[in-house]
Amino acid sequence: ASYSPDYKTIATGSYSNKMNLWNAESGEKQHSIVTGKKMIYSLDYSPDGKYIAAGLYDNKVVVIDIEKDTIIASMPNRNLHVYSVRYSPDGSKIAWASDGTTWIYVMETITYQKTHKFDTKYGTPTHLDFNATGRYLLISGEEIFPQVYDFEKEKLIKFPVVHSRGLKCGIFSDDGKYMFTAGYDKTIVQWDF
Repeated sequence: ASYSPDYKTIATGSYSNKMNLWNAESGEKQHSIVTGKKMIYSLDYSPDGKYIAAGLYDNKVVVIDIEKDTIIASMPNRNLHVYSVRYSPDGSKIAWASDGTTWIYVMETITYQKTHKFDTKYGTPTHLDFNATGRYLLISGEEIFPQVYDFEKEKLIKFPVVHSRGLKCGIFSDDGKYMFTAGYDKTIVQWDF
C-alpha cells in the first residue's frame, strides 16, 4: 500500500490484478485500475502524486497515470516477480527488487529506460527506501545486515551484522541522519548514517 503525497488517498495492491484507490479519511473505494494478469506485490506514488509505480507478479514494473487511468510504461523483469518498487524523492528514478535474485534495477522516469543495475550479492532484497536527497538507496531483505547503494559514487555499502535473522524492512529518517531496520528476529535497530 502507498499513501498519496497529500495523504488523501491510499493505493493498495491485491491478489487479483487490480490496484484500488481509497479515500484515506472515509475508507471509501474511489477507483480500481487493472495492472496486469496477476497479483500486485508493491506500490509507490510518485512525489507529485500523478503516477503510481507497481511491482507485479507478472514479472514486470508498470507505471500508471492516475488521471488518465492508463499504464504509460511497462518494464519487463526477466522471469522474476517484483517484490519492492520505490520512487526517488525527486521522482526522477524508480528502483525495484525481485524475487529469486540479488540484483537491483533502476530506471529513469523521462524515457523509462534502465540506468543502473547492481548486485547486492547477499540474499534476495525485499524492501527498498531512498533517503531524502535520493543519493542513497537502503536495501533490506533475506540477509541479516542492511546495505546502502550510493548513486554518486556508484558503490554498495555493507553494514555490520546486528540482527540474528533476515530483515523485514528498512527506512531512512526524514532528516537522513538515521536508518531503521526491522528484522524477523523481532528487533528494530537504529543506525547512525
